[in-house]
Amino acid sequence: MTIRSPEPEVKIMVEKDPVKNSFEKWAQPGHFARNLAKGPSTTTWIWNLHADAHDFDSHTNDLEDISRKIFSTHFGQLAIIFIRLSGMYFHGARFKALRALRLEDLRIPPAYSKTFLGPPHGIQVERDKLNKYGRPLLGYTIKPKLGLSAKNYGRAIYECLRGELDFTKDDENVNSQSHNLSINFL
Repeated sequence: MTIRSPEPEVKIMVEKDPVKNSFEKWAQPGHFARNLAKGPSTTTWIWNLHADAHDFDSHTNDLEDISRKIFSTHFGQLAIIFIRLSGMYFHGARFKALRALRLEDLRIPPAYSKTFLGPPHGIQVERDKLNKYGRPLLGYTIKPKLGLSAKNYGRAIYECLRGELDFTKDDENVNSQSHNLSINFL
């Protein structure tokens, strides 16, 4: 058994709010990548596709501001950035891996923002395609990362849709685990 002394903690002022953090931890290569990977639905994606936290820059002034750019992903569309920010990374902040996470600034180059053309259609087109009117559309999320093979995942989708569920959704980013390879879904 190894007994370690507690890490020295440093209080950092971010907009005059004290936030406990440890510079020793932050200095470790891959610290942010590992901790972001502990959030829900991101672990396999981060490790298997080798996304990584980067641009760890700190600068000190009167308020000891700390700035971070913690995203290193190929975002195919502008909408994906907002999905990541609102769902995955901020949701992960409630886990013990992160003490705090705050979006301070988001700058999107105009050329990049042109890649998002908006949704191709609205709810009426969805209703027309499904032939479902006069009631809410009902969907369900199935999580293949919990151990479903591609075959069993397909079977679960079939049973849901056969039971008159309107749609199913896989909320994982990339499903390529050893027990459930993405290639099997094609």
